[in-house]
Amino acid sequence: MNRKTTFASFLILLLSCLIFIGQQNASADETEAVFIYQNATFTVKFRTAADPGDCPTPDDTVGELQAWPAEAQGAMNHVVDILDNLVNSSVPIVIDACYQPDSSPGSLAFASAVESYEGDVDGRTVTFAAALANAIDGIDNNGDRSEILTSVNTNISWDYCATDCTVAEDKFDFVSTLVHEILHGMGFAMTFGVDDGDSPTVGNYTPDITDTFVYTFDGTDEVTRLIDIDNNSAALLDAFLGGSGTVVFAGPNTKAANDGNAAFVYSTTTWESGSSMSHLDDNHPTNLGRMMNAATGEGPSSRTVDAITLAFMQDIGWSVNDAQDFSDGAGYPAASHVTSTDMVNHIRMGATVTTEANAATTDSSDDGISANGTWSAGANGGQFGIDVQGSSGAWGCLNVWADWNNDNDFADDEEQIITMEPIEVGAFDVDFDIPNSVDPTEQHTYRFRLHQDWDNDGACDDQVSVSSTVRLMNGEVEDYVFPASTLNPGDLDQFIYLPVVTR
Repeated sequence: MNRKTTFASFLILLLSCLIFIGQQNASADETEAVFIYQNATFTVKFRTAADPGDCPTPDDTVGELQAWPAEAQGAMNHVVDILDNLVNSSVPIVIDACYQPDSSPGSLAFASAVESYEGDVDGRTVTFAAALANAIDGIDNNGDRSEILTSVNTNISWDYCATDCTVAEDKFDFVSTLVHEILHGMGFAMTFGVDDGDSPTVGNYTPDITDTFVYTFDGTDEVTRLIDIDNNSAALLDAFLGGSGTVVFAGPNTKAANDGNAAFVYSTTTWESGSSMSHLDDNHPTNLGRMMNAATGEGPSSRTVDAITLAFMQDIGWSVNDAQDFSDGAGYPAASHVTSTDMVNHIRMGATVTTEANAATTDSSDDGISANGTWSAGANGGQFGIDVQGSSGAWGCLNVWADWNNDNDFADDEEQIITMEPIEVGAFDVDFDIPNSVDPTEQHTYRFRLHQDWDNDGACDDQVSVSSTVRLMNGEVEDYVFPASTLNPGDLDQFIYLPVVTR
């Protein structure tokens, strides 16, 4: 899949599918049958002209392989640092990394599975990317051959910064681009296509496991699964070209991570080869800042593999590391953060984060918030202190809700009191408004959510707004009752004397 640009200031990610059907068949007939709980091991082979592996052969468009600069190798190693904490596989994932000029218009980089393997899902033959098939089977189906191929265009003005840095506004973020591409090579790769501009999926079409979760959408519900529409038909072409908001990925894990909603797929009214039907839809407001959106640009870009993308990978068969920190407000809808101190730019409130299987009623790691001073109704009527801890240089986005009418949700007017507030590691005081109709001396439940700023640029204006219940990557959720709830024993109006028993 190619990540491409059509203009210097804005890119459309054009994918060139390089997934080949191998001669071997993987026994990947049950996508849920991954019970491996260990991090994946990525091995990057920085290919050279003397040892090209599966790198593209030089032609009129692609030039000779070049030596990887040390800073580019360091950035590539940071890419796999981000990925190896997210999925599990007992089989190492080997990447052929190619560094060569590419004169294709706007080409940044591409990645694909070197091979794919067939399996049976619900009586239908589908294909699985090599790395995914290996993880499901627990064996290396493709032997000495690498699982993923990626090629980086040396003609691009890259910023190779890895940690404690900000991507230059006039350069492209190598790390975010390659995380995106490697995820394609791991299986985030719908195989729908259009030949000659108006013929959908011509020929002998074997769908990928990803395709089995893609449906048309009527604005309310999923309607028709695309692989159930006749191949090479006008109806299938119409489904491809419905435009933003008309096609969704409806995997069960994706929906669970997205407040019960399917994720919108990048559909365009004019077919964009390699971009259409292969990404999340960044033209839809629910997808701002997603790692697998179809577009990026110069300057900082998303480096966070968001919860929707992780759930997508889980739906297609990956065992993912989704240890979660849950909210603990009794009687309130749950919120959760997929989190680990091993995550790049890990961020949290207070000293600890508790991960658990389900929402709990008490959480000893709710230790990052304090109520300051005396609160009163009106503008800036309340103040809380927040202790943000985590990776040096990490920025987060803070959202806070208050259940003003005590109806056990945070869905009413004026109940979101802080919205996408940029905040960095440190200790801060934050003011908020209290409606005039509210008595702040009465107890109310407050929900605090801190999640990683996806491009770590210290501004939270370029990503989708956060609800009080959706699952997020990184960060923490903490629930409080203010004024603090205390259980004081009542006055004893009589005494019970226990007899002394002697022997």
